[in-house]
Amino acid sequence: SIFGILSITALSGIGPILSQAVSRGMEGSLFLALKAKIKWGLIGSLASIGISTYYYINGALILAFAFLIASIFIPFMNALNIYQDYLLGKKKFKDSSISYSLSQLLAVLIVILTLFLTKNLFVIFIIYLSSWTLIRLFFFIRTIKKYPPNNRIDPATISYGKQSSFIDFLA
Repeated sequence: SIFGILSITALSGIGPILSQAVSRGMEGSLFLALKAKIKWGLIGSLASIGISTYYYINGALILAFAFLIASIFIPFMNALNIYQDYLLGKKKFKDSSISYSLSQLLAVLIVILTLFLTKNLFVIFIIYLSSWTLIRLFFFIRTIKKYPPNNRIDPATISYGKQSSFIDFLA
């Protein structure tokens, strides 16, 4: 739950704004949005490191290491999922549905396999986060190779995305 809350800093509301920009032909906004999501996600990483430090100082080593591990993935895991919003903006609904379904299936299978192989909580957590991140990276790269974005950028994407993310944060 806390991982999800810390991930809000990665501009969670920018996706629909990007979809709108892409649907208007401003496909170059994809890379701008990805950079912004990663940059702002670093705030969540710093917060996670702060929480990790707190738990370490208070002797809760399991939680300290869990938050330290999470801090590595916060800027990237959800940021790479922006390819979904890009596909929706390009009206590639079939590709969006297929990639979403495959990523869900692969992540679940990897975690189930991990649960059969180990009972180590840290290994399970690392596999969970890294599998989601790598799956999303794969589909991001696949998407931009299949549908290369043009160079047109909507400069309002980031500012509107920040506003939308702030509203998400309040919720």
